[in-house]
Amino acid sequence: MKCVKFITLLCLTLCSFVSLAASEAIRIQGNSDVSSLPLTLLKAITKNNPQYHLDFPYDGQGNLTKSRLLEEVKNGQIDIHWSQSNAAFEEDYNAIYIPIYRGLIGLRLAVVPKDKRNILQNVRTLEDLQQYTAGSGSLWSDTITLIHNGIPVVKEQKFPNLFPMLEGGRFDYFPRGLHEPWRELDRWPEYNLIVEPHILIRYAAPFYFFVTRENAKVTRFLNNALNELYASGEFERLFFADKDVARALENANLADRKVIELSSPNITSRTPLDKAHLWFNPYKN
Repeated sequence: MKCVKFITLLCLTLCSFVSLAASEAIRIQGNSDVSSLPLTLLKAITKNNPQYHLDFPYDGQGNLTKSRLLEEVKNGQIDIHWSQSNAAFEEDYNAIYIPIYRGLIGLRLAVVPKDKRNILQNVRTLEDLQQYTAGSGSLWSDTITLIHNGIPVVKEQKFPNLFPMLEGGRFDYFPRGLHEPWRELDRWPEYNLIVEPHILIRYAAPFYFFVTRENAKVTRFLNNALNELYASGEFERLFFADKDVARALENANLADRKVIELSSPNITSRTPLDKAHLWFNPYKN
């Protein structure tokens, strides 16, 4: 009996290896054990598709810097990456025009030092906000947006460095997408930082999957699979089930915040702003 069970298990394992070898690897950024929404979506669309499987060439190496990630994409080491969009990205890569976070990236909360919890309390207009300096990544699309709107910005290449820089007073606040700050404050609890309670900065900020130009086959697969996931309702279910999204909607107190509208220079003619179902609007009645 034990022998039969062992042979059955061996056969199943061998079949799994054969199936994996016969499928095509899609090389992606990040680590296999990270529970981010982009990775959840990719796992969902490849789970029952024998044609592709996910491969993590930098698994266990931590987050690559933005510049390193883009270099690896250009070198052909990564097939798909995900990022907030801008015109240059859409020119250099094949964008899948389905906003992964349904616009949450453009709903920005400010992280501030705990002893400056009320630093933005009296901000009511963009002109008010322009009196304060933000911190942001050197190569981020958000940085382009902030500067475009006349907001002073201190730029930094390495993302983790922005937290001690904020605590040390190098700038006044660190704007983060709605779903991001609580996870990050949990990750770096050594800094005396808090989510500021008074304002929300809003601008259109599509966050897409991008595929290398040379890989039209994967582009078609990803586009079709994500549209099917949306049509089935599974995309929306996974969006609201994401722990960072759920935590943000529970803790952000959006109804109590003053909304500061910014214009976005990163919107291209292909941005699907006319497809309301692709975007989440917490202020919609």
